[in-house]
Amino acid sequence: EFLRGLGIRAGTSAVYTKAYDKFKAWCREQQHRNVDQNLDVYGTLYLQAYYDSKETTSPGVAGCLYSAFRNRQPTEQFPRVKKVLKKISETHVTTKALPLTEQGMLAVIGLLRKKEHYEGVAISLLMWLGMLRCSEALALEYSDLQWVSSNDEDTAGGGLVMSVRNTKTRACDSVFVERHPTTRCTHGPGTNRVLLDLLKQVLERLNSKSRRGRRFVSSMTYPKFRKLFAHTSRSLGLQHAHDGEGHSTARLRYNTHSYRRGRCTSCYTSGWTHDSLALYGRWSSKDSVKQYLAQSLAVLVTRGDGNATYAN
Repeated sequence: EFLRGLGIRAGTSAVYTKAYDKFKAWCREQQHRNVDQNLDVYGTLYLQAYYDSKETTSPGVAGCLYSAFRNRQPTEQFPRVKKVLKKISETHVTTKALPLTEQGMLAVIGLLRKKEHYEGVAISLLMWLGMLRCSEALALEYSDLQWVSSNDEDTAGGGLVMSVRNTKTRACDSVFVERHPTTRCTHGPGTNRVLLDLLKQVLERLNSKSRRGRRFVSSMTYPKFRKLFAHTSRSLGLQHAHDGEGHSTARLRYNTHSYRRGRCTSCYTSGWTHDSLALYGRWSSKDSVKQYLAQSLAVLVTRGDGNATYAN
């Protein structure tokens, strides 16, 4: 109930529950008693034992356990577990999503169209055009998409309004994708118009194949779309990332977040301000955008695989 009140999806809640169940099983093995009254102490011991045995510094386990504790006892702070989580996060080298360039995005969509995977095309276009997180795109319903004509005084040139549900920073928000952007956010003239036209055709095609009409744009789950993107990007040779010295590394790779990173970076190099990006991309502050862009631009500058077209 606590997680649902925060707008956390059932799938995320299940992850926290699984982490907590593993912790309780460990406590039973260790014959610890009064666990619920000593979560902070036993949680710290559990994390120490877990990382000693796994020899890993990924903060995922600690983060899920901390969230699970907060779910059950929201008034408690669990300072020991929080300190362990902070220490692990400081020493962990995160895996960053490489930003897709527009050319890379078009290549992915082209291959998905060739394979007639139209749901994949629709989600890819929505993530790129709306700078959406994957979870936001997969939650979109047909009723969340409003096509506006060029005759509308408030939306000169027309375009698409997306009502984004359960964003990371707000409960709901709207994104307007201009058909003819006043600030060019592409590397080719009229790309927004072409992509919007393609998106409309794909959505109409998907809806026409349903007897009663579709509610959600896509029936895919996140794991299914992630698997589809991984397979498609590998087929295009996009999965082999390189660091500054040209060596293959698992720290930099393409994933579903590459659409959002790539679109944000493309808009920035086309003249968008940090404030505009924070508003459009639904970030809590422009400082978050600056940090986001610093990572993406650094990656693009150092790469040498032909996809880094933003670097000067």
